[in-house]
Amino acid sequence: MVGLAFTEDAVATTKLMDLQIRNVEEPLRLGETILAKLAVGHDMLRPGCSVVIEKFHA
Repeated sequence: MVGLAFTEDAVATTKLMDLQIRNVEEPLRLGETILAKLAVGHDMLRPGCSVVIEKFHA
């Protein structure tokens, strides 16, 4: 594959859960851990709106 060309209709992104940050105490380490969560999904929406550019060897 040499390249990829697509329109904005070719792929989709959805965000199920926005960024959540919380501090978790860790008494054994005498400190805290910062825990962050984010749920995002990416997938093909319309495969016909994209094309792969390949190099052809004769």
